[in-house]
Amino acid sequence: MKIAASIMSNVARYDPSDQPELFAFRRSVFGEHSRQADIDGFDWLHRGYGPSPDRPPEVWIYKRKGVIVGQQAAIPFGLKVANRVVPAAWAVDLFVAPQHRLTGAGPALITAQAAAKPVTVALGASEAARKAYDALGWSPIGVVPNYVWPIRPERLLPLLPFHVPFKKTAGWIARQGGCLLDAVIRSRLYRSGTVLTRLDRFDGRLDALWTGVSPHYPILAMRDLAAVDWRFARESDSHRHKRYQMEKDGRITGYAVMRIDLWRGEPFALLIDYLAAPSDIPMLFAHCLQLARDEGAIAFIAKTANAMADLKLRGMGFLRLSKPPFWPTVAYAHIAPAASAMAPFIAGLENWFITMADSDISLDPLAIRRQHWVDSPQPALEPTGLQA
Repeated sequence: MKIAASIMSNVARYDPSDQPELFAFRRSVFGEHSRQADIDGFDWLHRGYGPSPDRPPEVWIYKRKGVIVGQQAAIPFGLKVANRVVPAAWAVDLFVAPQHRLTGAGPALITAQAAAKPVTVALGASEAARKAYDALGWSPIGVVPNYVWPIRPERLLPLLPFHVPFKKTAGWIARQGGCLLDAVIRSRLYRSGTVLTRLDRFDGRLDALWTGVSPHYPILAMRDLAAVDWRFARESDSHRHKRYQMEKDGRITGYAVMRIDLWRGEPFALLIDYLAAPSDIPMLFAHCLQLARDEGAIAFIAKTANAMADLKLRGMGFLRLSKPPFWPTVAYAHIAPAASAMAPFIAGLENWFITMADSDISLDPLAIRRQHWVDSPQPALEPTGLQA
């Protein structure tokens, strides 16, 4: 798709002088109390982490007759591709006022933002966004799956909007089977010699974990101390997250970040972020599952792309679900001409390591529902946190 120069001329990079009008626009679109209306959160999220904290937020705006009618935001990050780190961005919060859709405003915003980085990735693309990405030559990466362990299936199944025959009976049977699997997992945990320790904040040992583990995964966002500390220690609602590290024989073998969200009045445990070698993933997930059970969650959920762990997780008893509320997350990527040699590699989901901490998936309550909304903002849900 070629976009006319007259349309592209309406797009500009955000300038601090745009702040009053832009935030009035964001409040009207996303809501007065939405994260998009939080000025401090805006600066934190769209500047990202790194050596230049005073750089301007990565946001593009579309104006018609001098009035903001659209925006495209980005979250800058470092993307490890094989043995190199590439400047990249997560494309988020694309929105165009209804009366200005089908005028080229959306594609113009997408194009301007994507031109700023060698690699741009969109997670949770809606149907409308996917059509635009396809027309603009973006590469579909695949669908990030949800791994679900029904801890209390007799309470989970009645909440699901899709049909499950004999829900009550099915829930009881599923719970008995789950108890048997849980007993096996508890036994393996006991024999593994691993322990999970809660932390107030990650420290320098995380860098050693990153150095040792990241080569196992061909493509993933940076998860060294600087990146993880930015993502969780400085987030405005960081108190909602609990941080853990897994150790064996005094050596750190993984980390996890968990949160509890409510949906329809019931608690769901979300594995927001994690990192471990593929061989250590089952034990890390097993520890997190036990934490979820101890917190009273009715289900433990991890939205993650990790091809090397897929069979291990399903072998443990995790279900791969893609129906509401476990929405599939469709991923697309734009690779700039200068990085075109990486295109076939980046376009395969089997090469990626993705969690809920990537992009803006976990920034809204109940991260399993997060999508890249173009036609309407994210509906309000019920936030909460893991108990102290």
